[in-house]
Amino acid sequence: MKAYLLDADAFRCMRDLSLLTWLASHCPQDVTLYLTEYIARHELSLVSREIQELERNGKLTVVPVARKSPAFEQARALKRQGFDAGEAEAIGWLMNTDVSPLPLFITNDRKARDGANGLSVPAGDVMDVIVEVIDSGLLSESDAADYCSPWSDRSQSLCKPRDFTTFEALLKQRRGRGSLRAP
Repeated sequence: MKAYLLDADAFRCMRDLSLLTWLASHCPQDVTLYLTEYIARHELSLVSREIQELERNGKLTVVPVARKSPAFEQARALKRQGFDAGEAEAIGWLMNTDVSPLPLFITNDRKARDGANGLSVPAGDVMDVIVEVIDSGLLSESDAADYCSPWSDRSQSLCKPRDFTTFEALLKQRRGRGSLRAP
């Protein structure tokens, strides 16, 4: 089973590429999606109905970070270091949760990924989710390329990874670097 904690930008990206709907409908037992409460209720407030629907259907779990909890205190410290509130709460929760398997933090913000990885919190971007889902046999390469077809349009920047040239080249490159998850 694969688990992912999505930052707001990753949620929007997966939603806009129709990957969120696909994951929710095709991978209910194989993939677990999480959002922290701050991300779900504040940063993604404009899509609150969609989040509530995913929660109701058991496709998404919104995790609270209680005031004065270790995760909350960690998030406060991370905000002082320059992380935005959603990223800080997500990383703080991941550093203090006993959820197994530990979700991979998914964000399209390079600084947030680097910061999380520096704190031993495994992090990747939407393409890393796509690679794992393909390699798990849940999605074909050709279907994934279709979902990501907006990235091939040079005038389109919809959450396109910086290292994107073609879908096939990026898939090969990401597979070559190995798993982002702790062994």
